[in-house]
Amino acid sequence: HNLSEEERAAVHDMASGLGLTSEEEGGRGNRKVIVSNGVAMLTSADMRMKAVAEIGETTEFRMPATAKQQKAFWDLADENGMDVDYERATKSSRSQFGADDIVHLKRVAENKHGALAAAAAAAAAAAALGEGGFGDA
Repeated sequence: HNLSEEERAAVHDMASGLGLTSEEEGGRGNRKVIVSNGVAMLTSADMRMKAVAEIGETTEFRMPATAKQQKAFWDLADENGMDVDYERATKSSRSQFGADDIVHLKRVAENKHGALAAAAAAAAAAAALGEGGFGDA
């Protein structure tokens, strides 16, 4: 069942009130609202990236659902000195990865910023999800 514009607005309001992120996808007649807990996703991804960066291995992540979450994910990867392991990748650039794709990340550079800066980056990425009425970090 397709939601009306008013129903979609209510879903966005409800998600925002609960501290969740929401974003619309799809074209006319096929719009859907994606609601998720962006802060929990970012916190989990940041912890995993830190652990993998420390030991220098490659690990897989499932790409987040929304464009804002995907940007925050890549920002965290940069802060943690991680990038796509292109030897294992099925895509040739970051921009080709979309919702629910599996991406293998590996450490590519020393984390120049240290733990405090990485934590600040995670907080900033979470706060960015709260902009524009898409949730409250």
